[in-house]
Amino acid sequence: MTLDESAVVDDRNVQDLLDLHRALEKLAALDPVEARIVEMRFFAGLTEVEIARELGISERWVREQWTHAKAWLRKELTP
Repeated sequence: MTLDESAVVDDRNVQDLLDLHRALEKLAALDPVEARIVEMRFFAGLTEVEIARELGISERWVREQWTHAKAWLRKELTP
Protein backbone atom coordinates (compact mmCIF):
# COMPACT_ATOMS: atom_id res chain seq x y z
CA MET A 1 0.00 0.00 0.00
CA THR A 2 1.28 3.43 -0.85
CA LEU A 3 0.38 6.69 0.77
CA ASP A 4 -0.72 9.36 -1.65
CA GLU A 5 -2.04 12.86 -1.22
CA SER A 6 -5.67 11.73 -1.42
CA ALA A 7 -5.17 9.65 1.73
CA VAL A 8 -3.89 12.57 3.77
CA VAL A 9 -6.43 13.87 6.27
CA ASP A 10 -6.66 17.64 6.55
CA ASP A 11 -8.46 19.72 9.18
CA ARG A 12 -11.68 19.87 7.15
CA ASN A 13 -11.73 16.10 6.67
CA VAL A 14 -11.09 15.56 10.36
CA GLN A 15 -14.04 17.79 11.26
CA ASP A 16 -16.26 16.00 8.72
CA LEU A 17 -15.30 12.64 10.21
CA LEU A 18 -15.97 13.85 13.74
CA ASP A 19 -19.35 15.22 12.69
CA LEU A 20 -20.21 11.93 11.01
CA HIS A 21 -19.12 9.99 14.10
CA ARG A 22 -21.34 12.12 16.35
CA ALA A 23 -24.28 11.78 13.97
CA LEU A 24 -23.84 7.99 13.85
CA GLU A 25 -23.77 7.83 17.64
CA LYS A 26 -27.00 9.83 17.73
CA LEU A 27 -28.56 7.54 15.10
CA ALA A 28 -27.45 4.46 17.06
CA ALA A 29 -29.29 5.79 20.12
CA LEU A 30 -32.45 6.16 18.01
CA ASP A 31 -32.12 3.02 15.89
CA PRO A 32 -29.16 0.68 16.49
CA VAL A 33 -29.95 -1.55 13.50
CA GLU A 34 -30.12 1.39 11.12
CA ALA A 35 -26.79 2.68 12.42
CA ARG A 36 -25.28 -0.77 11.96
CA ILE A 37 -26.53 -0.86 8.36
CA VAL A 38 -24.82 2.48 7.70
CA GLU A 39 -21.56 1.21 9.19
CA MET A 40 -21.68 -2.01 7.18
CA ARG A 41 -22.61 -0.28 3.93
CA PHE A 42 -20.52 2.90 4.17
CA PHE A 43 -17.42 1.76 6.02
CA ALA A 44 -17.23 -1.95 5.18
CA GLY A 45 -18.64 -1.63 1.66
CA LEU A 46 -21.02 -4.55 2.08
CA THR A 47 -23.90 -4.98 -0.35
CA GLU A 48 -27.54 -5.02 0.69
CA VAL A 49 -27.57 -8.79 0.20
CA GLU A 50 -24.53 -9.25 2.46
CA ILE A 51 -25.96 -6.96 5.14
CA ALA A 52 -29.32 -8.74 5.06
CA ARG A 53 -27.61 -12.10 5.42
CA GLU A 54 -25.38 -10.87 8.26
CA LEU A 55 -28.24 -9.25 10.21
CA GLY A 56 -30.84 -11.90 9.40
CA ILE A 57 -33.26 -9.43 7.84
CA SER A 58 -34.70 -9.00 4.34
CA GLU A 59 -32.90 -7.14 1.57
CA ARG A 60 -35.96 -4.92 1.21
CA TRP A 61 -35.73 -3.91 4.88
CA VAL A 62 -32.01 -3.14 4.45
CA ARG A 63 -32.81 -0.96 1.42
CA GLU A 64 -35.55 0.92 3.28
CA GLN A 65 -33.40 1.46 6.35
CA TRP A 66 -30.41 2.55 4.24
CA THR A 67 -32.58 5.09 2.40
CA HIS A 68 -33.98 6.42 5.67
CA ALA A 69 -30.56 6.58 7.31
CA LYS A 70 -29.04 8.50 4.41
CA ALA A 71 -31.84 11.06 4.56
CA TRP A 72 -31.57 11.34 8.34
CA LEU A 73 -27.78 11.76 8.20
CA ARG A 74 -28.03 14.34 5.41
CA LYS A 75 -30.45 16.38 7.52
CA GLU A 76 -28.32 15.93 10.65
CA LEU A 77 -25.09 16.94 8.92
CA THR A 78 -26.47 19.91 6.98
CA PRO A 79 -25.83 23.16 8.81
